[in-house]
Amino acid sequence: MFFWLRYLVFTATAFLFVFGILPVAVSALYGGNPPSHVARLLDKQMEVFATVAPMIFAPFKTFANEKPPDKKD
Repeated sequence: MFFWLRYLVFTATAFLFVFGILPVAVSALYGGNPPSHVARLLDKQMEVFATVAPMIFAPFKTFANEKPPDKKD
């Protein structure tokens, strides 16, 4: 029944791991000053994250800004 939900959660988890946690961990591995070739990859990865994240989280923002309909009892 909720078989597809497993893949949705896995996709979101993988996205947040690759674009959220992994760059911070790699930067910390080099003491906050990675070599230039690694720094370029991390910069590109953050650029992709900044482009894609608004597309992923836009529906949540729209839903949060909706006002509930007035109840007329």
